[in-house]
Amino acid sequence: MNLIGGKRSVKTPEGETVKFHVRKVIPWAEAEGGILRWMNLPAQISGENTKVGKANSKEVKIGDRILVIDIGGKISSMTAVMVSDGEQFEVIYDPTEQPFSLGIQDVLDTLSQELKGLYPDMFQGLGTIPLNMLEQAVRTGEVTLSGCPKPVIDAVRNSIFSLIDKFEQRYKTKHGGGKNFHHIVVTGGGGGLLYKHLIDKKEGILNHPNVYLADREESIHFANLRGGAVAFGAWLSENIGKGVK
Repeated sequence: MNLIGGKRSVKTPEGETVKFHVRKVIPWAEAEGGILRWMNLPAQISGENTKVGKANSKEVKIGDRILVIDIGGKISSMTAVMVSDGEQFEVIYDPTEQPFSLGIQDVLDTLSQELKGLYPDMFQGLGTIPLNMLEQAVRTGEVTLSGCPKPVIDAVRNSIFSLIDKFEQRYKTKHGGGKNFHHIVVTGGGGGLLYKHLIDKKEGILNHPNVYLADREESIHFANLRGGAVAFGAWLSENIGKGVK
C-alpha cells in the first residue's frame, strides 16, 4: 500500500505524460470481489450456472456462510466468508489455511505435455499447442484438429489431477465437504475452465446443491476486479460529501 500511494506519473501510448496523486489506498479481500460480482451480475449475461442478476442477493441472508473457490494462474485458494449485513462480508481467516501454489497455468502446461505424450500422431508437427486448443480440451475433453473433434479426456484427467486433488483434500478436511456452507462461488480464470470438472456428478468434488460461477465463463478472470469496482462504488456513495476527493 505504501508503494502504491503518493505522486505518480504514467506515459500514455500517445506519448502524453499524465500525473496524479494517490491519496488513499483501500484494500479488499479478493474473495469478497468474487461474491460481489456474482451478486451483481447483469441479468442478460447470467448463464445457466449462475442465478439471474440481483436475484442472487435474495438467496443470500445475513449469517449465511459462503465458500469461495478461486483458481488463478499460479495460485489457488478456498476462503470461507460470512454475510454480515446486506452485501457486506467478513472473511473468516484461518492462519493454518494458506493458498497453494498451483493454478490453471500449471494445468495447461502439464496438458500440453500429456497431449504430445499420449497422442503423438495427432500433435505431430505442432511445436507449441495453441492456448485455445488447450482450453477447449479442458472444457470439453476434446480438441478440434483440421475441423474434426478428437477425444483427449485421458490427457485432461492426468493434467487436472494434482490441482483437483488439493482442492478435494482441503474441501473435505477443512470445510467438511461443504456441509457448513449455504453457497459455493467459483471464481478466477481457472474456475471457469475447471467448473464442470468440479461439479461433475461422477468425478466432481463439490457435491453441493448451490455452486455457482462468479461471472460468465469467458470473462471470469475479471470477476474479482469487477467485484472490487462494486465495492469501490459503494464506498464512494457512502463517503461523498464527507470530505472525500
